[in-house]
Amino acid sequence: IYDGLKCETITLDETRKLRYTKDNLIAIVSQYNMCKSSVSKTYENPNKKLDFNLTVKAGYFNSSLDIVYDGGITSTDRQSADLGSQGSVRIAAEFEYMFSPKTKSWSVFIETGYQSYKSATTVYYESVIEANRRQDVMVDYKYIDVPIGIRRYFFISEKSKIFVNASYTIVFDLSDQIEYSENPGVVNLDINSTPNLGFGLGFEYDNTINIEARLNTKRDITNSYSIVEGRYYSAGIVLGYKIF
Repeated sequence: IYDGLKCETITLDETRKLRYTKDNLIAIVSQYNMCKSSVSKTYENPNKKLDFNLTVKAGYFNSSLDIVYDGGITSTDRQSADLGSQGSVRIAAEFEYMFSPKTKSWSVFIETGYQSYKSATTVYYESVIEANRRQDVMVDYKYIDVPIGIRRYFFISEKSKIFVNASYTIVFDLSDQIEYSENPGVVNLDINSTPNLGFGLGFEYDNTINIEARLNTKRDITNSYSIVEGRYYSAGIVLGYKIF
């Protein structure tokens, strides 16, 4: 480049440090044309490809489940149970489309991820026929979630930017039931998850590596019942690497 664009305003050190990106190459050619008192004109390819990104992600999430049961008090009734918080790893892949390719400020995305939640607890209660009864509650909740959302980037520097995003998450359950065991039998709850919303705040460096804090709103994982609500919450940190 230095041999082809020799001019008193362009130094050898400047060409050696030049990053071979579209914007940097346009800038140095324009600088050369100004030096030679020539007019610069940039031609865009009318058949330019759409601006897509594919990112692989891994995150650590803290999730909790609280089963709230509004039933009777007979011995066969399922009882409310707080199964507490558990940590788990989530793996995912994201497909992103930049619909403002010039500013690269806005995008839409769809992500597919796998996550699980496993916990157990014991509930003690009294019924009309017997005191000090117990129910063992066990859940091994596995699912694939598909957030579909919009993202806004804010540039800090040429290489650094922060972003915020919001998404609507569809859930595909891979587990069937929450198990309630009590002698002499077992009464279970079917798992049927509702969609929920997700919100994220993150940082990206060099259009390659990013980190995001994500908060998901409440999801009812026992939506088949009118008198039971399985309140599932999750929040975590996500690391991403853009393949292209």
